[in-house]
Amino acid sequence: MTEHEIVGWKYESGHLDKKTLHLVAMATHLASGNGYCAKWRVKHAREAGATDAEIKETIGMAVRAGASVIYQEAIDNFPDDLTPKRRN
Repeated sequence: MTEHEIVGWKYESGHLDKKTLHLVAMATHLASGNGYCAKWRVKHAREAGATDAEIKETIGMAVRAGASVIYQEAIDNFPDDLTPKRRN
């Protein structure tokens, strides 16, 4: 295990198996618009045993995550008559 710190928050790496690590990383790269690194993670996820179905499901989750960020930005920044009402 290796301890990391990101802006004062500490965590240990090494708890995720390699397949899960690469799938999660692929999703975060996709959701943040980094297709180059996402493609690299697909290669490594496959090498770690990820199936096409698992990769496709992960891509779908990343798309929903990215869409939710865009959706929230629209709600926060567009006039009320152009976006749905806020949910509390």
